[in-house]
Amino acid sequence: MRIVVVEDQQELCNVLAKRISRLHDDYEIVGKAYNGLDGLKMIQVTRPDAAFIDIRMPFMDGLELLERLNKEEKQQTKCIILSAYADFPYTQRAIRSGAFDYLLKPISNSILEEVLVRLADDMDARIGLMTTGISTVYGFPQYPLGSYAEKQVNLLIHEKKITDEVVLQVLRIISTEYMHAITLNSLADRLHVSESHLCRIFSRKVGMNLIQFLNSFRINLAKTLMDDTEMKIGDIAKMIGFGNITYFGRLFRKLTSLTASEYKQRLIKPNEFSI
Repeated sequence: MRIVVVEDQQELCNVLAKRISRLHDDYEIVGKAYNGLDGLKMIQVTRPDAAFIDIRMPFMDGLELLERLNKEEKQQTKCIILSAYADFPYTQRAIRSGAFDYLLKPISNSILEEVLVRLADDMDARIGLMTTGISTVYGFPQYPLGSYAEKQVNLLIHEKKITDEVVLQVLRIISTEYMHAITLNSLADRLHVSESHLCRIFSRKVGMNLIQFLNSFRINLAKTLMDDTEMKIGDIAKMIGFGNITYFGRLFRKLTSLTASEYKQRLIKPNEFSI
């Protein structure tokens, strides 16, 4: 994983870069910058897999840097925003601008390692998509699955005008960890809220309960993979977080009125399904 660190305090920048590189041999620091403008140029030139970006810097702050990167069509760098302040408006703006995560300083080694592992998982998912048999009929995917997941969540946040911090955090977790087991209990523990409060606030802000949203979100990802790749249905189910293929099949039919095979067949032979 190629990583850039952008932090205006030079000593902190160097320390963070060393901490990251010592966690695993696969973590390579390809650049460091001490202000937002230099950070933007460095990321544009080196195209790293990930960038740790301080939120308050001279010339260009971290959020402006993130927003500038987000407008670039070919930009695939995952950005982690760093801040010394638990400032909710900044968190909200960072999530809406496509930040992979928002970390509060000081950052413990356990938190640093956890976010790097999730970054690696996201990279593996994208590589898995890119290396599967791509349909020559329907063309090459326009964006990796992880990017589609983020776009789906960002669109929901915009349409529903979601500002509740707990709901935003849940949506961020789902958009980056959909391939892993996600339960109501695990989310409540992680966010330090009760299950009943989490259910209530999520349903009120999103318009459906959390499990319904998670299932719908994953099925939409499955449809995207069927549209853009020739992956087997079983592999798709596993890739989006369904260990039980039978349950995936039942849920897919419930939400689309088609079996997964019928959906995939309709893409291959549309005339057979025309009215």
